[in-house]
This record gives sequence, C-alpha cells and structure tokens, in this order.
Amino acid sequence: MAMDIRNIDWSKIEIVIPAFLTIIMMPLTSSVAMGLAFGFILYPLALLAQKRYKEIHPIIGFAQISEPLKKIIIDGET
Repeated sequence: MAMDIRNIDWSKIEIVIPAFLTIIMMPLTSSVAMGLAFGFILYPLALLAQKRYKEIHPIIGFAQISEPLKKIIIDGET
C-alpha cells in the first residue's frame, strides 16, 4: 500500500491534503477506517475551499456529512 504513495499527484492541493492526512491519521488513530474517514471528509472540503462545488459527487457529499454524525451519535465519540 505504501508503494502507491508515489502515484499521488503532488501538484494538486485538493488531492495532496486529504491523501497526506489520511496516511498520517491511520497510525495516529490506530485505525485504517478512521484514516479513510478523514479522507472522505477532507476531500470535499478541499474542493469546497477551491470553489469547485460541481465536482463533488452527491455520494461523496453524503459521506462527508454522515460520517461525523455517525461518530457522534452512534459511536459516542467527540
């Protein structure tokens, strides 16, 4: 899996930030699922910051909203 890091397009900030933080959050949270959740949340936020709203697929937007709610409501994490 670490070999795929070289395939990241490091010139696109909307890809770099979620990818880097996903990679960092996996060992920090001791959970691959939490690392991926950070990526699902941060990718649409990076696109929103660049005012590229139309590129956000509705499913990704739903995942961005539902994941934090799931963690707060169901898992009881803050």
